Amino acid sequence: MVLFLGLLGFILAFFYGLAPFELKYRGLGEFAIFFTFGIGITLGTFIVQSGFFSWLSLFLSLPQALLILAVLQGNNYRDLEIDAGFGMKSLSILFGKRFAFFEYVFLVVLPFILVFVYLLLGIVDYWSLLTFLTFPLALKNIIALKTENEKIFPIIDVHTAQLHMIFTLLFIISLLPSFVF
Repeated sequence: MVLFLGLLGFILAFFYGLAPFELKYRGLGEFAIFFTFGIGITLGTFIVQSGFFSWLSLFLSLPQALLILAVLQGNNYRDLEIDAGFGMKSLSILFGKRFAFFEYVFLVVLPFILVFVYLLLGIVDYWSLLTFLTFPLALKNIIALKTENEKIFPIIDVHTAQLHMIFTLLFIISLLPSFVF
């Protein structure tokens, strides 16, 4: 299983910008990033450490996978016209700026919804609500993208990466009591 995940991740990463596949030029770059840097890394790490596949690990990887994709989406939104000029075909380019904005909002807000759903389903405990401490940062990024704030907009991908890092760390910390006690 690890070999399969690793090989698939390698292929997707390798052909992300390399001919003949050039995934980022064909509207498949988002899928490649979501899988390789989101689900694939988390699931692969879990399998290496535990020795088995777990659906729970897959589900718990979704919030951080969405946020890592939001980093790319922030970059895609910001560089929409430039990327289109180079022949790239991100979802932002294929469906336009309005779609691109709502895709970013979806990718940034859905992780919070998932954590709440996981809590309601009993998959995580109340410690997972720590992730909501990052919601103001998510909101700040959404507003900066919408208004094309001159201070944040040029580095929206960096601000989204910070959101991803803090959210993911808090989510990991929130899971520790379940495994320790």
